[in-house]
Amino acid sequence: MRKIIGLAAALVVAASSGVYGQAYSLGASPDPVGSGARALGQGNAFIAVADDATAASWNPGGLAQLEKPEISFALESLRRRSHLDVPDHPESSTIHTVQLEDLNYLSVVYPFQGFGRHMVFSLNYLKQYRLDQSFYTHITQPDRPFPGWQNDDDYSLEQSGNLTALAPALAIDVTPKLSLGLTLNIWNDDVTGASDYRQSIYQRNTLTMPFPPFSASTDNYFRRGSRTPHFG
Repeated sequence: MRKIIGLAAALVVAASSGVYGQAYSLGASPDPVGSGARALGQGNAFIAVADDATAASWNPGGLAQLEKPEISFALESLRRRSHLDVPDHPESSTIHTVQLEDLNYLSVVYPFQGFGRHMVFSLNYLKQYRLDQSFYTHITQPDRPFPGWQNDDDYSLEQSGNLTALAPALAIDVTPKLSLGLTLNIWNDDVTGASDYRQSIYQRNTLTMPFPPFSASTDNYFRRGSRTPHFG
């Protein structure tokens, strides 16, 4: 008899997981980092200025303003704290934090004369996007799917990765007031060693029935990842 009850409960929890689980969607958008502390300090409003080595990632034509060879780099430190507040389900309210330190940007710039024009070549390492994200929540739904029953859902997401480019750039002075530039972003993990993506999602649905006392759970686990062999 208990086996029959268990089988029936398992079928109900599978059905309820499909119905109620659809109400929640887990995901994370890329978190743009940008290149250079100066540009970030201006709220990324740097396209019109673009007068230092980081111009390769904002407006490569701005590289033509550089007169001397230089090497530059930028380090990043990120502290992010987010609070999830769910008034209808206080048990779901959580706090998530992200903390990291890493190299954000590295470049070598070399001005030279060619075809009677001032030109600037640069080679850049750009870590432009962070894909790190973590999330967990627990949701209790009483009287679901029947009065006296209880449906509990656990959701968690772990995501990590970067989009990093190796970017050669070239700028040329066309006239005293006009310069043109081009940047080629090579998004290839074989080249940068830092362009990949990993995501895992875990979902558990637990259904508890009052009489006879019994609970059943279903677990779903999804994992995906990729490397980025692309040019842009």
